Amino acid sequence: MINTFLLAIPFLISLVIGFNIIQIILPKKEKISFLFHFFLATGLGAGITAFVGFFCLAIFNKVHIPISIVINIIILLATTGLAFQKTKKEKIQFFDFSKKSLKPLGLLIALLILMFPSWIYANFYPFGGWDAWQVWNFKAKFLFLSGENWTNMFDPILWRSSPHYPLFLPLMNVWGWSFINEASYFTPLLTSLYFTFSLLGLLYCSIKHFSSSRLACLIILPIVFLTIFTKLTTSQYADLLVGYYLLATVVCLMLSIKKKSSSFALLGGIFNGFLAFTKGEGLLAAGILGLLSLLYFFIINKNSKSIKNFLYFAIACAAALIPSLIFYGFWAPDNVTFSNGILSQANQSSFLRFKIIWAFYFFELISGKWHGLWILLLGGMVLAHIKGFRRLNIIMPLFLLSYLGAITLYYQTNTHFEIAWWLSVTLTRVLFAILPIAVLWVSTSVWQERYKI
Repeated sequence: MINTFLLAIPFLISLVIGFNIIQIILPKKEKISFLFHFFLATGLGAGITAFVGFFCLAIFNKVHIPISIVINIIILLATTGLAFQKTKKEKIQFFDFSKKSLKPLGLLIALLILMFPSWIYANFYPFGGWDAWQVWNFKAKFLFLSGENWTNMFDPILWRSSPHYPLFLPLMNVWGWSFINEASYFTPLLTSLYFTFSLLGLLYCSIKHFSSSRLACLIILPIVFLTIFTKLTTSQYADLLVGYYLLATVVCLMLSIKKKSSSFALLGGIFNGFLAFTKGEGLLAAGILGLLSLLYFFIINKNSKSIKNFLYFAIACAAALIPSLIFYGFWAPDNVTFSNGILSQANQSSFLRFKIIWAFYFFELISGKWHGLWILLLGGMVLAHIKGFRRLNIIMPLFLLSYLGAITLYYQTNTHFEIAWWLSVTLTRVLFAILPIAVLWVSTSVWQERYKI
């Protein structure tokens, strides 16, 4: 029981820090539902605690667990005090024990029950997939056990562990080990369940907030029980984090437009910076969203607060990008698994490669592993028609087209790997990461009646 409690402490600290910060940032008139607040807080707090670990690494040249714990506890106490002060000033109940407050609690319990298959599967799959033990958990153990020799993970001989991948997920796992002082296999498993819970909860709250029908929320059910979804969420891969922070960034951008809120623009910038530190694909997604934010704020949804909101987004994003800039600028080795097929004479890109890529796309979307989900989503877009491109939600199709276009270009130009094998091991994960955005887009397009933007 004690070990279980100690394993849970880091995640509880992260959650409360995130909850407090959102409480502090959002003014009273821009408050959102408790559940929406809760599921944004899980990811925000995780990012803050992981970044504390990163800066300890940068300053002390090792993961300094005691200092990391002290800093996080100081942040916890400071944000709790500020949150209490703000709620008192705005005359808001910090804790609400009324009957109305029981509904969110019931929904949280219901979501936990729905996650039971993931819990069972994760316990049969305790070390995750091959990318978990070979890349993410390997890096976490390097950081936790190697002291000042942690930079040996960048040795070229370890190229199969993708040393150019960033450290968000490994640092989150190290934080999870802080109070037990051992590299338990259970912590990465718990991290994956934490982010699965957060992703599903955030998707539910987003659909409920932006759509006019409660039926839209039912689309969560087939996703929860989808075998491939359960497998990938419990594989302990960083694609789960990409999916969560991508969704959080887009949702905050949409809320900043809907509420004309610089506070949500600020949160969107923070989440976008976190997204860049999850994985190479996360860096690509963050860059695309950064560019699209210009279009979104200044052309599609231009208003009196566009400049202010964009500045809040950009400044917050720049601050949250600091770990990525340090990692990619000073630490990460070159990607030895990249060969430019456009310039290479030995292994050139070809039209055959192009045809194989698009054939894989087609057969992946109709594959039985997805049980018709992508076909259902495409059908939903046909049903939604023009509503899928309203000013509020147009950022989602613009992102999906830009991101998939960039991924396709990378598949075409990087000829280091045999393309059929490469697609067979990565394409499913690419689609998994963008699935929440696709689901939110279709749901808000089909049932979006209450908002005219």
